[in-house]
Amino acid sequence: SYFKLLESYANTISYCALDYSLNGNEKSLESARRALLAVARWQTWTPPRFTTHGLHTYYEVGVFSQRVAFGYDLIAPRLTVDEKAQIANAFWKQIIEPTVSEYFLYNRMPTAASNWMANSLCGAIAADVATEGDVPEWKDREGAALGELLAAYQELLRGLFPGDGSETEPAGYENFA
Repeated sequence: SYFKLLESYANTISYCALDYSLNGNEKSLESARRALLAVARWQTWTPPRFTTHGLHTYYEVGVFSQRVAFGYDLIAPRLTVDEKAQIANAFWKQIIEPTVSEYFLYNRMPTAASNWMANSLCGAIAADVATEGDVPEWKDREGAALGELLAAYQELLRGLFPGDGSETEPAGYENFA
């Protein structure tokens, strides 16, 4: 199933990258590298039922992207320039640009009170920040998007926590806010 596939790859990338970082396990480094490059080649990270309805973000993609970005960041010094570019382009296509479009440019969630929005935004922010300094176009592409993502995140926080002590919806499945 969709969730099992994403969870399997996200866990392989993040746990193997962590094992390499903490223990120097070269097999774990290679497993994380192979899994990162595999997901970078996927057509989409969003379920088809969403894209057929014109939606290009989904909370699970945000959760997935956070773990993948974490793993990427841990092993990026051991990746080639070409590998970094492939992964940065996948982050851009699969999570950063769609999240900017849906939550900043087109304001898909005008109430800004959705834990799906929290997951998408935080996955995009993690992917954006993880690639800083790794690709030449970062400043003009991801750097510019980071400001838009942070503005949308700030709006999200206002929507989730209206200031009266209440919470309109849980901040996310993994406590991003």
